[in-house]
Amino acid sequence: MNETPAWVVVSAFTTVLEAELACSALRGAGMDARLSDDHVVSMAWHYSNAVGGVKLLVRPDQMDEARQVLAVPAQVAPEDAAALGNPSPVASGDLCASCGGSVFDSNLEGRHLAVFSWLAIGVPVFPVARSRYCRRCGTPVPKAEPPA
Repeated sequence: MNETPAWVVVSAFTTVLEAELACSALRGAGMDARLSDDHVVSMAWHYSNAVGGVKLLVRPDQMDEARQVLAVPAQVAPEDAAALGNPSPVASGDLCASCGGSVFDSNLEGRHLAVFSWLAIGVPVFPVARSRYCRRCGTPVPKAEPPA
C-alpha cells in the first residue's frame, strides 16, 4: 500500500511559456520531465489559479536534482542578447562608468505620451526614444557615437 508516486510536482507556473522553459531546462539536464494542466491553462488562461497553475512533474528520485537545476538563473549568450532586448550585456565589453556593472536595461522614453496622442487624435505626435541604464546603479548610459 505504500507505493511511491510515478511523478511528483517540482514546481508550478502561472503561464505555459514559463513551464515549457523550465521543462526544457530539466530535459536538457537529462531528466525525465513533463507538464500537467498545460492544456487547460493554454485554452483558458484565467483558470490557471483555479487548477493550481501549470505543474512541472519529475520522477521522485530526480526531485532534488530538478530543484537545483531550476534554482540556477537562466543565462543568455552575448550574441543572442541583442535579439532579446532586456537585459542586454554590452557586446563591445563596455562597463558602467559609475559602478563598473556590465548588465544594462533599456526603457522607451516618451511612450506613454505617444500612445495617449495616438488614442486621442489618431497620430502618435510625441517622439519615442530608447534609453539604456545600468541595472546595478541606475546610471544612464550615453548613446554611442556613430563611427566617422
